[in-house]
Amino acid sequence: MNKRVFSFYGYNEGNVFFKDFFDKDMEEFYDYFDVVISRGFIEHFDKPKDVLKRHLLFLRDKGFIIVTVPNKKNFNRFLSKFFKSETSEGHNLKVMNLKFFKKFAQENNLSIIFLGYIGIFDLYQINPSLKKKKIYNFFMKFQKILYLLFNFLPESINLNSSFYSPSILLIARKKIIDFQIKAFLFTFLNI
Repeated sequence: MNKRVFSFYGYNEGNVFFKDFFDKDMEEFYDYFDVVISRGFIEHFDKPKDVLKRHLLFLRDKGFIIVTVPNKKNFNRFLSKFFKSETSEGHNLKVMNLKFFKKFAQENNLSIIFLGYIGIFDLYQINPSLKKKKIYNFFMKFQKILYLLFNFLPESINLNSSFYSPSILLIARKKIIDFQIKAFLFTFLNI
């Protein structure tokens, strides 16, 4: 599908790669991309920091990493359990807080551009069980009204919250010092 979209808009579809993120042949893409985006991926692993570090291997110096993970804690966890108890299964809840990403950024020489909870309360992230589908559909009517109401709020009102926002977003950049250290070592080693 991605290749078709590229082709439709006149982009080279040869720039679309379909590969296993963990395959050894991915080494050809180390230091290759200006931006690496990960959406709803790292929270499915026991060692999410290792998976995030792998993302950085593909990132050029001064490149950007953009990561989103669902927030399945607090009120969202309650809703998930109510509508379908296994919705949270398979998710590593340890990554679903800002401290995890702050620490990761510090440990990996990243400059945080944005880190926060984003979005308003969102039932769309929940797949209800068949037993609770009718209740879910009833609440979805309120969800649509809620979206309309939030569109009229002034931008100065920030309702993003760890309590009910559906996602966490990290936008970070490899610090320029990485580039300077590499240049110094390259020069030093060639002397």
